[in-house]
Amino acid sequence: MCKNALYVGELENLSLQSEKIEGSKTRVTIRFKQEDHEMLDRLAFALDVTPSKATAILLDVSVRNSHLLIST
Repeated sequence: MCKNALYVGELENLSLQSEKIEGSKTRVTIRFKQEDHEMLDRLAFALDVTPSKATAILLDVSVRNSHLLIST
């Protein structure tokens, strides 16, 4: 371990990167504006996952919780 590193959370927790998303999977091509891509990169860094995995997590959470996205 690096002696100048700061670790937040529990080291025993499973990595989100290795977590598998269940269900059928299809490759999706999405183009983002540069500013949106930079926000995804920051989220990915914070979650310690790749930008692709961060996008997959966001899409999965959005689909599973679509009632939160529907405005009345």
